[in-house]
Amino acid sequence: MLVAWPVLVWLGITRGQMSWLAPALGLLLLVRLWCLRGAAAGASPLRVLALPGTVGAAALVLASLLLRQQGWLLYYPVVINGVLLALFGLSLWQGPSLVERIARLRTPDLPTAAVAYTRRVTQVWTVFFACNGAVALHSCLAGDLDWWALWNGGIAYGLMGGLMVLEYAVRRRVIRRAGA
Repeated sequence: MLVAWPVLVWLGITRGQMSWLAPALGLLLLVRLWCLRGAAAGASPLRVLALPGTVGAAALVLASLLLRQQGWLLYYPVVINGVLLALFGLSLWQGPSLVERIARLRTPDLPTAAVAYTRRVTQVWTVFFACNGAVALHSCLAGDLDWWALWNGGIAYGLMGGLMVLEYAVRRRVIRRAGA
């Protein structure tokens, strides 16, 4: 549902269906929050990533419902990019990097070269989320709902997927070079 948010919001606004869509989104977010309970207390990095984004989305839905302004829902991609930027960026200062934590879920004994590589990947994702968040914010402020939906519901996901594929290709090359 959260991946489809831009399309759902675009359809809801352009088709005049926000009177039922916003409460439905709110209900689904409450279910998600219930499922994520305890995620902040010693949980895996992947669950910890989901909690702030869900809370942010719930706040936007609540603001939209209370203020009767559907425009608040447009800021969800900005919130998500901000949360991811903060989590990835802070992990670079507080260590270990977020990508290293995720990698250690699969390979607890990462070699030194892999730790350096995961730090570099975390830096790349941090820059990506800063840039993507800035464009997402611009798409909210520009007032063009079609552009907002195209960027946040298509182009941004394509860029993320492309970055994941590129990172995977580089990782395979790094592993081959290391002889593993």
